Amino acid sequence: MMVAILFLAAALRFGTTTVHGLDGDDGFSLRVAQEYSTGDFVRYFAWAETIDQHPKLYFLALHLWIQAAGISLLALRSLSIFADLLLGAFLIQSARVLFDDWTAVVAGVLWAVNPLLIWVDGLVRMYGFLAVLGTLAWLSLLRALLTPHRGWWAAFALTAAAAAYTQILGVIVLAAAGAVLAWWGVTRRRLTGLFVLAGVGLVYLPYMIQMWGRRAPRTLLAQEPPTDLPQYIQQFAAGLLGNRPPVHPVLLWGVVLLAVVLLAAVWRAWRRWPAITPLLILLLTAPAGFTYFVLDAGIFQTKFFAFIAPLALLILAVGLRSLAGKALRGGLLLGLVGFGLLGFVYQLQPAAWEDFPSAARYIETQGGANDLIIVMSSYGGPPFRYHYTGPARVIDPWFGISEDMPLDDLFAFVTQGYDTVWLVFYQGEIFDPGGLMDSWFRARYPLRAEVYPNRVVVRAYDLRPMTDDLPAEATPLEARFGDIAALRGYRVAEDVLPRRENRMHPPSNWVHVTLFLGALQADQDFRPQVTLESQAGQVYGGVLARDDDLFVRHPSRTWQPGQVWRYDADLNLNPEIPPGDYKIVLRMMNGAGETLPVDEPNSGIDWAIVTQVQITP
Repeated sequence: MMVAILFLAAALRFGTTTVHGLDGDDGFSLRVAQEYSTGDFVRYFAWAETIDQHPKLYFLALHLWIQAAGISLLALRSLSIFADLLLGAFLIQSARVLFDDWTAVVAGVLWAVNPLLIWVDGLVRMYGFLAVLGTLAWLSLLRALLTPHRGWWAAFALTAAAAAYTQILGVIVLAAAGAVLAWWGVTRRRLTGLFVLAGVGLVYLPYMIQMWGRRAPRTLLAQEPPTDLPQYIQQFAAGLLGNRPPVHPVLLWGVVLLAVVLLAAVWRAWRRWPAITPLLILLLTAPAGFTYFVLDAGIFQTKFFAFIAPLALLILAVGLRSLAGKALRGGLLLGLVGFGLLGFVYQLQPAAWEDFPSAARYIETQGGANDLIIVMSSYGGPPFRYHYTGPARVIDPWFGISEDMPLDDLFAFVTQGYDTVWLVFYQGEIFDPGGLMDSWFRARYPLRAEVYPNRVVVRAYDLRPMTDDLPAEATPLEARFGDIAALRGYRVAEDVLPRRENRMHPPSNWVHVTLFLGALQADQDFRPQVTLESQAGQVYGGVLARDDDLFVRHPSRTWQPGQVWRYDADLNLNPEIPPGDYKIVLRMMNGAGETLPVDEPNSGIDWAIVTQVQITP
């Protein structure tokens, strides 16, 4: 059964390593692991002011790991996954020793499908490591107190110290262990435990003194933070068991009620198993310690309290074992597993992760070698670079933008020969809350494109919309609209697209088309109208109107004959568009809103076919 459970856990974890890309914190971890040497991590191991405020154990482990495994998504996430599989095996074995086989199997199943643990295993951060080391420390402490093997004290000392030096919240592991030892009766084992814990505390003291001295005013590090105690309890319980899937609050309260019932069942069986009381003390102390950090620093995200999940799952398994009736136990177990799988399926959706891969792929598709990509803030630079493989230059020079910065001087270099500047905004509401960077470019250049991958915004501004010749990437196509305007060519980066798109602009997809236009006479007023039409002429997509496109920034009356102007349009599809072949149709409207006649073989009286695209289901 243990082997089967471990195979299930490995399949769920390894099978989803490439579903999502790196996020901002992941990119920071990778950059740190690559830029610093092994000696740096050893030298600053207990320093809170160098490299990162967290202790350095995870960064050191990642640094050594990537030397052998590389930096693929699978390699980066395998470090936490292998550690978690070790935890699962130890959790099952400890449950069998402390309780019985049935409890061990149930605890293993709940651990294997727990979406919160699967999620933190997919982060290139220390949260999964803390869950592993903290649980190993707590279970080693119980094994040391309840069994005669002295080696468990060494295991407790090593894992507790490692947990403390993995993440700031690791101090809670020590505090919870201290609460168990304080409750334990006056015995030789208790004295041994207090001596070992004191030694671990002395090892941890240098870092703790620094962190206490660096305590800053409360800052909110939360996503949808709870506003009252009932909501806090609800989100905490739902986070431990399902990673807060977007379900009806009634279901969440049902999960909370089930957890309370199982805890009551555990308490009723405390005489049967000596490990129950210290486990409950750990389960009460650890959330209490986390709550202190919530109140003191405003920390509330599920990844922060993932280290409590394995212990909570073990106690719930004991609660199920304590209930009478196989049918009742089996039904409740299926309910817990189902809720966990619900959270697992949700976190596979694009909305569950920061979507740097989609941002990178879009710019690779639509951009060119002579473009410039600016990532703002610099915190988002590493994950974007990790996923971007195009030829354009990528920079991330600013951590944040403020009103006292000389923007004209900072952005002067963008006029030095680039065709398009791509702005990739990551957490712009934090690092550029006034939108100063975007406003600076919007006031000077026409907007070419904008897309919205989850928690990332991409905008492109055309620095050189006018050229003397048709660019090499364009497909030539000559069509004259009266004696006023002409189509010189076009570019469609993708001519096969699905009708729905759930990453950039759900629920429908966009067809991005670039037209290269020119004026046949000076001082003429005209504007293109672009549609996506079926072969029978039915319109299924139109241009998404923008207040800063080419014709707003550079009206056609300013154009001169012989110039070639680049105009970008996003055709917003009807999400119910039938699959098939469609034509991109161009009409030209004069200043009075009338369509101009077309002189081109592949056209109608007042319209021209630019190209064909295929829409798939």
